[in-house]
Amino acid sequence: MKRLLAISALTILSVPGFAFGKLPISIWTPPRPLNEEAVKTVAEGNFNLYFDYFDTTPEMQKDILNYAEKYGIEVKIYDNRLIEADWTKPDFKERLDGVLADYKDYPATWGYHVTDEPAPWGFYNIVRKNEYLRERDPGRVVFTNLFPYGVTDMAAPYFDHGIHQRYIEEFLCLTRPDMLSYDIYVLAKDIKNDNLNGFFNNIEIARDKALKYNVPFNACILSVEHGGYRDPTPEDLRWQIYNTLVYGGKGFIYFTYAHPDYDPMFVYGDALLDKEGKTTHRYYAAQKLNGEVAEMGDLLMSLTSVGVFHTGKQVASMTKPVPVENFIRLEGGDFVLGQFVSKGGEMYAMVTNRLMRETQTAYLTFAQNVKVSEVRPHGGHGVQTAPDKWQKTLEPGDGVLIKIETGDIKYAKWNYNVRHMPKVSICAPDEESVKAAEIAAAKLEGKIVVNIIGGDVKDPARLARRLDSEAYIIFGDKDYYLLTGRHEGRRLASLIDPEAVEDYDAFAGFIGNVYCPAVIVSHRNSEMIAEGLAEYFNK
Repeated sequence: MKRLLAISALTILSVPGFAFGKLPISIWTPPRPLNEEAVKTVAEGNFNLYFDYFDTTPEMQKDILNYAEKYGIEVKIYDNRLIEADWTKPDFKERLDGVLADYKDYPATWGYHVTDEPAPWGFYNIVRKNEYLRERDPGRVVFTNLFPYGVTDMAAPYFDHGIHQRYIEEFLCLTRPDMLSYDIYVLAKDIKNDNLNGFFNNIEIARDKALKYNVPFNACILSVEHGGYRDPTPEDLRWQIYNTLVYGGKGFIYFTYAHPDYDPMFVYGDALLDKEGKTTHRYYAAQKLNGEVAEMGDLLMSLTSVGVFHTGKQVASMTKPVPVENFIRLEGGDFVLGQFVSKGGEMYAMVTNRLMRETQTAYLTFAQNVKVSEVRPHGGHGVQTAPDKWQKTLEPGDGVLIKIETGDIKYAKWNYNVRHMPKVSICAPDEESVKAAEIAAAKLEGKIVVNIIGGDVKDPARLARRLDSEAYIIFGDKDYYLLTGRHEGRRLASLIDPEAVEDYDAFAGFIGNVYCPAVIVSHRNSEMIAEGLAEYFNK
């Protein structure tokens, strides 16, 4: 059981959750030339998080950090030593120590960019980087951006409903990041072809997993024409922002800020900056929008999403209509309704206009008398037509955040969140192992759901995934595992140092799809198994 406990201790990371700072509003594709004026323009656009990855040397990053501190913003560090660090290589610690030595003492350092769009077999390397950085620079964010729903990478069909959920689940379970981030671009040249199904299915999954692991989620939004994507209008930008906030989103990255003339894959239009580095009308639209969001930022970071519903035409397979028992009823067109609670138990709601080109008026009725007040800074105070009614006209893509004050809710429902219990499968090849697994399951009752898979199962890893397990424990040696699961990926115990794993090279050679982490144990002490599982899931 020693190995299981070692792995558990490795992956228990301190997760700051929703309290690590301001709601981050950031950029992709930084301006050039890099100078103080460039950083100042970013800050004046109401961005509060700078990111620079254009062959940026440590000296350049330090200049950025000094400029950022002057203009009251922070910096997410990009450094090739960190990006290229491989925990199986002897220079792993040396690389990361160099990064920390260069940046950790700067007040404007927000965190560290670990990687972008990793495939699942890269997750263990992220685990090691996250752990090393967090131990030595606590309070700074370790950041990875993920693939979106609907993307195919390396000809592997990862992203249907179930597999995308496994991708997000395993990333969060294994790496324990400070933030869940993804990019998704859905604005087609012809608005009739916008991929609303992809946008809302992706965010449904992101919201669910972020709540489960108590981390904020962040979205990269489209702000530049390229490929099959259109030149976003101010309404398009607003639509993406507010339809992320309504789901409880806690941050944004604009793709792109400057014109990405470095990328030969696509022909790009002007972004927030044009090819000459001058601000465009998109910059001023973003500046206004960022200012609105920033004014609500502290409040938004403190709110927990407890329900999201749609009205009008169903545009995505995973969205839900407003339940009949809900405290709010909403009519008037195609809207998204998000419901929240504050840390003090106060009720907030956001309504967004789901249409990008049409103005709509939302009519809200409540299950009992309420007081409604608008929070959004640039709005008015709304029109309270009666103690149980309220209405708001919303421009295309727009949204409004309101506070709802009432007595105890008696005959309706507000909070739809459920407690997520981790699920683990224990693969037990003989009667002794089954008995030990049953004892472990009993000790974990109320904390973790345990599925016991008997030894006669040909493919325990595949069954574990079918049971939606987040990890599985295998009694037995490597021969048993290879016999039943060698085609299930090489996940095994990559968390252990290579020297501690027999035939490590053979295991490391496997490349699989999205599979739950597996750990082989030979010790059958049930109490230690239960202790290790509880520690692994941070219970």
